[in-house]
Amino acid sequence: MIDITIHDADGRPIQTMTLLDTGEADQNAGLTHGWVEGIADLRRGMVDIRSKEHLPRPTLPTWPAQMQAPATLDMDLLPTGATVTATNEAGEAVATDDPADPITLTGAGDIYRVTVAAPWPWIALDQTIEVT
Repeated sequence: MIDITIHDADGRPIQTMTLLDTGEADQNAGLTHGWVEGIADLRRGMVDIRSKEHLPRPTLPTWPAQMQAPATLDMDLLPTGATVTATNEAGEAVATDDPADPITLTGAGDIYRVTVAAPWPWIALDQTIEVT
């Protein structure tokens, strides 16, 4: 018996399974997917295509949980293609994917939900920031 993870060409784990042998693994992966031995975390893991290793997906940097108004959400450390969305308690949202045009949180005393959607393999971020 062999435990495997089937993955796509970018290293996204698609499925895990226990099979009889490597021949059965080749058959289940098919022509468009690869496989590696072992069980990957389907939500938080990835496969390094070159080394055939299971790796944790990278996490995005966070901002401080409390920031002083006006608080600018610096995007310099985010990967290219990331989109930042800030939503205040009234449900008003503003978003940007342009590091040259970052979001500024102005409402002292407000609490914002800040999310970052980033390209694969980054794990999306969802955090709360209180502006003082």
